[in-house]
Amino acid sequence: MKKIFLLLSLSILFSCKEEIHPYTFYYWKTKLALNAIENRALEKAATPYIYVRFFDVDKVGAKFQPVAVITKDNTFKTSKHTVPVIFITNRTFLNIKPEEITFLAKSISDLIEKKKSDYQLKTSNEIQIDCDWTAGTRDDYFRFLNELKKTSGKEITSTLRLHQVRDRKVMGVPPVSKVYLMCYSTLSPLENSDKNSIFNVNLITPDFSILHL
Repeated sequence: MKKIFLLLSLSILFSCKEEIHPYTFYYWKTKLALNAIENRALEKAATPYIYVRFFDVDKVGAKFQPVAVITKDNTFKTSKHTVPVIFITNRTFLNIKPEEITFLAKSISDLIEKKKSDYQLKTSNEIQIDCDWTAGTRDDYFRFLNELKKTSGKEITSTLRLHQVRDRKVMGVPPVSKVYLMCYSTLSPLENSDKNSIFNVNLITPDFSILHL
């Protein structure tokens, strides 16, 4: 059975007694930099990892392109191990050929290794892929995940969106060891200005019954 990790420690909300829950942070800016307050907050996190978006991947003019590749300044210093996170657009997998899947997996693995070396980052044995795949791209996306695991020799994990949980029979289950459930941006901030658009527990609670949490 695959393990499911929540991006937010939602079990805190449903616990009948006060407990300590492990947590960590995602870093989604292009430039790696931490001020003193951010660094202290990170070091207090119980989990020895920080998830860092290394770059995005998009298909532009039938070519795969890395987008917004990270840079780093001297303020980014942490004892945490970095987990590279790669966001890949869904259109990257539209009409992709088998040989392109192999090329894409190797290119991503190579660029991760280059950034790790360039910035002397301590990394874990995990690579996380973030992609809002659809039923039409599911099979090729899952093939890519398997190819990346083989090419990189790393543990591959992926994000999972709530609509993919609800439609799991159509969307499938990623062939990875762990998936991380994305429980934010549950409402449109434009259409629901009087509510918290980042997180709404009433909207996501029904999905937890599906997961048997």
